[in-house]
Amino acid sequence: MGIFSNGFYLYRSLFTPILTYIITKLLSAAPACSIPPKANGMKKNPLRTALLSLTVAAIATSASADGDSGKTVVPLFLFSGQSNMVGLGTNTSQLSQEEREDVENIKIYQESEGAHKGEWLTLGPGFGGSNSQFGVELFFGRVLADTFPDKKMAFIKDAVSGTFLGQSGGWLPPSSGGPGTLYANMMNHIEDALESFNDAFDTSEYVPRWAGFIWHQGEFDAWNDRSLAEKYEENLTNLISDIRAMTKDENLPVIIPMIANNSTWQHNAIVREAEITVAANTENCDTTDTKDFPLATDGVHYNTESMKRIGTTCAIRWLAMDYIDDWWDTIPVPVTYRPGRKASPSCMTSVRALKTFDLSGRVVGASRKSSAMFRNSQVSPLLLIETGDFSTVSGVSRQQVSGRVRMK
Repeated sequence: MGIFSNGFYLYRSLFTPILTYIITKLLSAAPACSIPPKANGMKKNPLRTALLSLTVAAIATSASADGDSGKTVVPLFLFSGQSNMVGLGTNTSQLSQEEREDVENIKIYQESEGAHKGEWLTLGPGFGGSNSQFGVELFFGRVLADTFPDKKMAFIKDAVSGTFLGQSGGWLPPSSGGPGTLYANMMNHIEDALESFNDAFDTSEYVPRWAGFIWHQGEFDAWNDRSLAEKYEENLTNLISDIRAMTKDENLPVIIPMIANNSTWQHNAIVREAEITVAANTENCDTTDTKDFPLATDGVHYNTESMKRIGTTCAIRWLAMDYIDDWWDTIPVPVTYRPGRKASPSCMTSVRALKTFDLSGRVVGASRKSSAMFRNSQVSPLLLIETGDFSTVSGVSRQQVSGRVRMK
């Protein structure tokens, strides 16, 4: 780390214990003010509550700075589901030259189905069902890498085509009567990935910390067995609960790309409603709709452009959550993704980077713009073209996103 980073960590390591001690003394001395009882009969002293909140924040700040014996935290994400998470409808040859480049600061460990199984590698195209495919992970990673260009991150991907959440041979969570075969396998794969984490990043300097769970599944539960569709809300709720228990984080962010409203899945309306309900009833959980997204020629799987959009939107949903404020140690670069005209590779001759800062030195604006003119009329929902502070997600969001990443 640089001089500023070392000084910042030294400041926090010295200041936090002193602040904690002072607040603890104030807590013990704070008067027990007479406060009207709440509806449940509990009394709350606002001064003591504020001081206690400061104490918890100070301890959390110290933990985020020190990590595991002073190690740098590496955010760790789990990607799981069935064939659309695998990425069976995509084709890497349809990506631009820039989109086919590796994402150097992100490592991925893939298991169950696909190429490059059982080892930590640099994220890039090819972590789909074959070397010529990709799933949600690719553009999710690209958005995070754009937003945190100096932050190392790690992905674990465990997805299997043609599988059920509600069956014992599938992803059935323990709280629903499992573990199902695939759920149990995934737990073993996660253990293997973490045991070999040193192959991704030097564990004498870095320590992984769970940061999110992206679940893209449900088509087979919506297929032709209504009972499975009707159990999906319960099973998905239990899956999230059990994954959070595994990560020892009851507030772990969860993103659910919804299944398509495709007539192939007879009961898709039930499963889609279940996904929306679970997100609405679960803290720090969100969906991203895929209604009418273009499918591949097989009429079942999302095509390349749709998968790019799903990955991007999932990342935007995650970045809109307040969760990372608790321990994240990197200032985000607020980038904006919006529909724009895609330039052919030949005309992307030069790119200029612009950043703006507020008086504290925080990055409040950044952009990467090509100096070339766009030559064709093909619309891409993923072109990184500018930053902004006042936009909202239009047409694809049920909520306004934060200032970290916005879509116009």
